Amino acid sequence: MVFGAVTLVPTLAFSQSPVTAIEIAPTWNGTVQSPNPLVTIRSAGGGFERSWDALALAPKTNDVRISISPSDSLAEQPSTPASAPGLSQDAVPTSNVMALVTAVASPALLKPELSNLGISSAWLAERAPNAARTVGSLGEPNDVRQQEFFRRSFTDLNLIGTLLPRIMGASWTDDPIWVRVKIQFADGRTWTAETRNQPSFMLPWTVQRDGESFQTFNADISRAVATLLPKGAVNRERLAGVGLDDLIVRAVEPAIKRQWQQIGAEDEAGDALAILRQQYFIRRSEVSDHISLSFGPNSYSSSNKQTNLQADVRRPSFPSNFVVATVFPIENGNAVGVDDFIRSGSKYEQIILTNPWLMDSLNKHADLGAWLMFVRDSSMSEKAMRIFSSDMHDLGKDDLARQVSEHRSEIALLNYYGNYLIIFPDHHAIIWRWGKYRDLFSWPADTLKTERCEDYATSTEGCVAAQVDPSGHLLK
Repeated sequence: MVFGAVTLVPTLAFSQSPVTAIEIAPTWNGTVQSPNPLVTIRSAGGGFERSWDALALAPKTNDVRISISPSDSLAEQPSTPASAPGLSQDAVPTSNVMALVTAVASPALLKPELSNLGISSAWLAERAPNAARTVGSLGEPNDVRQQEFFRRSFTDLNLIGTLLPRIMGASWTDDPIWVRVKIQFADGRTWTAETRNQPSFMLPWTVQRDGESFQTFNADISRAVATLLPKGAVNRERLAGVGLDDLIVRAVEPAIKRQWQQIGAEDEAGDALAILRQQYFIRRSEVSDHISLSFGPNSYSSSNKQTNLQADVRRPSFPSNFVVATVFPIENGNAVGVDDFIRSGSKYEQIILTNPWLMDSLNKHADLGAWLMFVRDSSMSEKAMRIFSSDMHDLGKDDLARQVSEHRSEIALLNYYGNYLIIFPDHHAIIWRWGKYRDLFSWPADTLKTERCEDYATSTEGCVAAQVDPSGHLLK
C-alpha cells in the first residue's frame, strides 16, 4: 500500500507522491544536533519497515525534569531491548506514517491551542485531585478550602488558556534536547521538522516544506513522531506530551498564589484579619512558618518552627508603593500582637510618612516597594536587633548598635527595595543593608562600601554602617 496524501486530506496542497523514507534523530546530552538519523523508516513491499540502533536511542542519563505517571505511558510497541547490539528492525503501520505526513502538511498553528494539546475539562478534572495534593510552592497550610480552590483553578479552561504561553514556553537548564525529522518522497522532495524545545510536546516545531519555512505549535506532529519512535527512545514520552499536567501545575501555582494564601490565612487567623480590616486594607496575607531577618527562629528546622500570620496592610493615604508588613505569631490559635499594632502601629507609620527626604524618594520611585516592618509589638523586632548588633560588631560600629538598642521601641525598620534603613523620629537614619544597583537618594548608590553580612546574606545587598542626617544627606 502506497501512501497518497491527497486521498487522506483532499484540501492539503502536496502531491500524491508516495513517501519513500522517514529519518528521525532524537538526541539529548552531548549528542545534540547529531547529523546521523537514529531511526529510519523505509517503504517496503507496500508497507514500511523501521530500523534503529537501540544503544544510540537509549536515554542513558536523560533527565526530562518532569514526572511521568504510569497512566500517561505510551502504548507498548514491539522492539528489541535497548541493550541489544546492532540494528533492530520491525514493521510500522502505514497509518502511523500517514499521521506524521498529514500533521507536517497541515497549516501552521501560530500559537498553542487547548484542543490540539488534548486539554479539555474532562482531562483536567481527571488530574485535578492528584495535582491539588502535590502543590509545592503555594505555601501553608494547604487545607481543604485551599485544595478545593486549587482544583477549581486547575480545571478552569479560561485560566489554563491564558497560561498556555507560560506552560508551553517553560524551560530549564541542563536539558539539551533536539529532534529532527526528515520525510522523503518518491519525486525527490524532502520535508523536515525540527525542535529543541524542552516542555511536553516540544513545541513549537520549525517546519521546512516545499520551499517555505515556518514555526507551528501543532502537537499532532509531536504525537506522530512519538508513535514512530521505538519504545524506550530518548524524548519519546516527552514528544507524546507526558508531564503536561505537571507543567500546568507550575503555571497555575504563581497565578493563584496570593488568593491561595489569603484563603489559608482566613481559615487560620480570620478574627485577627477582621480586626485589621477595621483600619486597613489588606493587600496580602498568609499563615506560614517562614523565617526572615525580622521574624521566626534563627534557623529553620522541624524542631523550632514558629507559625506566623503575615499581613501586608495599607491605608488609602499611603504612597502606592508603601505597606506595613505586619507579623503576628500564632500561639494557642491566636495571632499575638494585633491589638498592640492597632494601638501603636501608627506611630511607626508617621516616622516614615513625615520624613521629607524619604517621602521624596518613595514618590519618585513609585515602582519600588517599601515595607515598614512590624513584628509582634514593635518595628525593630528582637530578632532584627540581635542580627543588627552582630553586623555592627563585625563592622566595628558597636556604638550604632547601642544607639538603636536604646531606642528600639521608638524607631522604624524599613525594607526599601531590599535595602534596610533604620529611621528615627527626628528624620535621621542608619543604613544597615544596602545594594548598589539603583540611586534612591541624593548620593550615588555605589558610594557606600558594603561588606558581606554573616546572617541572611544576599547576592545584591551587603552590610554597611552609614548614617543619614535629618535633611537626607549622607554623613561622611
